[in-house]
Amino acid sequence: MKSNNKTDNKDKLKPLFLIFIIVIILWFVSHLMLVTIYDNWTDRAALGDSFGAINSLFSGLAFGGLIYTILLQRKELELQREEIKEMAILVRFVPPISEWFVPLISVQTVPPGS
Repeated sequence: MKSNNKTDNKDKLKPLFLIFIIVIILWFVSHLMLVTIYDNWTDRAALGDSFGAINSLFSGLAFGGLIYTILLQRKELELQREEIKEMAILVRFVPPISEWFVPLISVQTVPPGS
């Protein structure tokens, strides 16, 4: 059962790793494009100053990660609620442990040789 849980956790993290890989690739490609398009350092500096779009990209990715985390937590809470309901049903039908031992305690022992 533990190995099944581990595969489930890996499946949950695949989209997150995919997002990180895409972001790194985009960052690297944008760097290569800037170096090849702008030869002059002053042009690169002016472009760098106006490169607020990357900041908004990372902010958007962070917000997307937050939403993804909230959705995962919501799913886990739903599963936990279902398990609690199942446990409540079991508790209703299973008598308390003390009731199991009442017949054992009330059994009278017969002395040997009687």
